[in-house]
Amino acid sequence: MTPEILARITAARAARDLSDLARQAVGTTAESISTTERIQNARRLRQMANEFLDLIVLAEGLAGAEWAEIARALGRGDEVTR
Repeated sequence: MTPEILARITAARAARDLSDLARQAVGTTAESISTTERIQNARRLRQMANEFLDLIVLAEGLAGAEWAEIARALGRGDEVTR
C-alpha cells in the first residue's frame, strides 16, 4: 500500500472514532455530569476533529495536492502567497 492509501485509511478510522464519540455525546446530553466532565468531553471531540483534519491534509499532500491549494482549503490562502 502506498503512503497516501495508508493515510486515507487512517483518516477513515479517525472519522469513525470521532463519529462514535459524537454519538455517545448525544446520548449523554441530558445526564447529570459535572461542568468539568462536559467541557472535557467536548474538548476531546474537538481534539479528535483536529486530528482528523491533520490526517486529511497529510493524505492530500501525499496524493500530490499543491500546498497552496491545501492552504486555501484551510482558509490560509493569503498566507501562502505573501
